Amino acid sequence: MDRLKELGYREGENLLLERRTAEGRLDKLPDIISALVTEKTDVIVAVGYPGIIPAVKLAGTVPIILVPNFFDPVQAGLVESFARPGRNVTGLMVTLLAALLPKGNRVAFLGMKPDWEDAFGRSLRAAAEKLGIGLTPAFHEPRDYSDAFSKIAREHPDAVVVANTPINFANRELIVQFATKNHLPSVYSRREYVEAGGLLSYGADIKALLVRGGDFVDKILRGARPSDLPIEQPTKFELIINRSTANGLSINIPASLLATTDEVVD
Repeated sequence: MDRLKELGYREGENLLLERRTAEGRLDKLPDIISALVTEKTDVIVAVGYPGIIPAVKLAGTVPIILVPNFFDPVQAGLVESFARPGRNVTGLMVTLLAALLPKGNRVAFLGMKPDWEDAFGRSLRAAAEKLGIGLTPAFHEPRDYSDAFSKIAREHPDAVVVANTPINFANRELIVQFATKNHLPSVYSRREYVEAGGLLSYGADIKALLVRGGDFVDKILRGARPSDLPIEQPTKFELIINRSTANGLSINIPASLLATTDEVVD
């Protein structure tokens, strides 16, 4: 919204914002998109997680901007290519850097089954195999982590990698508390987990992506077609470490890693 203000848009004057949330229920997304299409919305801005794919396909010709986007829109059949989407979808894509895995022989993956099978899960599995790390899934339900937590606590892996999904983000304090209680190093994709007490996060600067998303909205409202707007990938990534959590886990942060860290949270 700040970026749109910079571009001359004022809510209630020359811009009408319709805010919608699925409240963590992916099954509500198709109804939300359909309602926005019926209301003849000029452009839809959505967080691009895999669960939104069925809903996006219902949008018809209404322009959709995925900011940020955490899956491959080409593979999902939403666009023809990154450079020339060719359809009504564009946005900014977060590339998963699979090389960033915690050191250890056994790592648990906390997410839902679709997360394990999508691009995020596949890239993580490929990286784990390449590095000789045993990666074990611990699946949770949308509103129930009990089975997943029990499995992780029972097997006590060397570390936990948490899927970057809206559901996990909404439950980040619960997840961080579990990891802390079980003395487990945990790796995330969003800085908010680290601020809540998680060990380490590495991922795209989401605020920068949201600002850039405002530019996409502006271009479309001025007549550009999403089919002609190349899908962009972020150029800025953040490495955030929680020093207090590291100390609590008896982890000595190497000087070489600290030198490349964007921020250390105490």
